[in-house]
Amino acid sequence: MRRRTFQLAAKGIAFSLVLTSALVMVPASCPQVEAAEISDIEAQQAQVQSELASLDSNLVQVVKQLEDLQTQISDKQQEIASTEQSIKDGQAAADQQYRDMKARMKSMYETGNNNSLLAIMAESGSLAELVSRVEYSNQLYTYDRNLLGSYKATVEEVTALKGSLESEKAELSARQGELKTTQTNLNTMISSKQGEASNLSAQLEEAKALAAKQAELERQKQEREAAARLAQIQSQNRTNQTRQANNSQDSSNNNGGNTSRKNSNNGGNTTPSKNTTNKNTSTNRNNSSNTTTERYSGGNAIVAYACQFVGRRYVWGGASLTNGADCSGFVGQVMAHFGLLSQAQADKHGYTSASLVNVGKPVAERDMQPGDIICYPGHVAIYAGNGVVVEAQNEQCGIRYGRPYNKYFGSITAIRRLGV
Repeated sequence: MRRRTFQLAAKGIAFSLVLTSALVMVPASCPQVEAAEISDIEAQQAQVQSELASLDSNLVQVVKQLEDLQTQISDKQQEIASTEQSIKDGQAAADQQYRDMKARMKSMYETGNNNSLLAIMAESGSLAELVSRVEYSNQLYTYDRNLLGSYKATVEEVTALKGSLESEKAELSARQGELKTTQTNLNTMISSKQGEASNLSAQLEEAKALAAKQAELERQKQEREAAARLAQIQSQNRTNQTRQANNSQDSSNNNGGNTSRKNSNNGGNTTPSKNTTNKNTSTNRNNSSNTTTERYSGGNAIVAYACQFVGRRYVWGGASLTNGADCSGFVGQVMAHFGLLSQAQADKHGYTSASLVNVGKPVAERDMQPGDIICYPGHVAIYAGNGVVVEAQNEQCGIRYGRPYNKYFGSITAIRRLGV
């Protein structure tokens, strides 16, 4: 019987070693993606989007300026057309005036003889009439000359205005060309930035997908670690139980042999002697010592029970091991399961990371054992042995196993042990 018991214990240890070996040999099947890498891609994406918004704004301004310039150019073109018509009208009026004046001058002075002036003198009834008619002829000539000069001046002024308008139009056209070039450059830059943004989006999606896959692999790894740890604890418990059973059997056999010999020596007297009573008292002390050892192995039982919930959800303010709990709700429910904390208090999330600092008895860091509560600023976890904890970490990771107890947190504020 004793040999069979040890065989079972050996099988349990072998099973634990197989799980642990399988855990160690699991390779990482995807690249490691750090949160900082995703944040960096998101920052680059935000920068590119900001640049795109700025380029779009600049492009809108350029398009607006092009529209304004096109309106100004159209207005200038209309002014130039109107000016050209004014030039034509003025030139036509000047030409007509010149023809009229020329006709009158020809009639008065270019008849081919001097009879016109003689005719005026002959036809004039008096000297006053003669002078008057001569003055009229001179005034008419002066008027024609002035009017002709005015028409020419108008033509020259309008021609100059046309030149000015054409110059302004040329400047507007040049500005229009510059803006069109700017527009083309902006469109090219926007296209480039859009391509960059598209690449960053693809990188971000890939990084998030890898991070999700990595998180899933990490969750599976934690479950395997928790299962291996649970198997190890169960194996240790079976080994301890086997040793206790063997010790009890050996003690019973020894006591039986002593009793037989004593009864023989006492002539069959079955009344216990004083020495027998002392040996029984010694046996009771040994049982008390075993109870103390079992009490410490109870810490392993706490870890084994807590590891059953690895992979479950983290819910802020939650106190359900199946539906989700936060760090203090998780610790409260695990400890309440063993009667170490009030179940009613745990059910209503009556324990916090601050209040758990005061439960049980204080333990030095060098004396930590599995099942001890480790309190941090704003966080609490259960020490699982081997330098790691089992905890309800956060919404992203859920309930997990395997983080080093002295990393990723603030300084340890307290280590507490229950059941002692």
